[in-house]
Amino acid sequence: MGATTVATESTPAIPAYTASPPKTKGTNSIDTIFRHLSDEQIEIAARSSYRYFVSSTNGNASEEDRDKHAKAMIFRYLQAEQKVHPNSPSEQWEAAALDKMKKTLAFRVEKNVDDIRLCFDKT
Repeated sequence: MGATTVATESTPAIPAYTASPPKTKGTNSIDTIFRHLSDEQIEIAARSSYRYFVSSTNGNASEEDRDKHAKAMIFRYLQAEQKVHPNSPSEQWEAAALDKMKKTLAFRVEKNVDDIRLCFDKT
């Protein structure tokens, strides 16, 4: 994810991350995994982003935002697999990332993570 730096007078610079994955050669892997997800799974993945979660709860989220935030989650899973298995082929990263991501999405539904997050929403 692209990082920018955020600093105030009283705090040091802290990287602020955008929701969009970078345009790298891994983008094809992101798209491959994205095509293997159902619309429901894409929505659940997008809602892992608090920014998207709040906007979708308020009815202000677009399909473009949904896809961007879901792909950001895919990117994080791919990045983790690439770091754990640097010498493995990309197909292995994709398969492992997809499997782990689907398990995470199922866990989020099973444990009602979105409902828990709403308990702390101040709006």
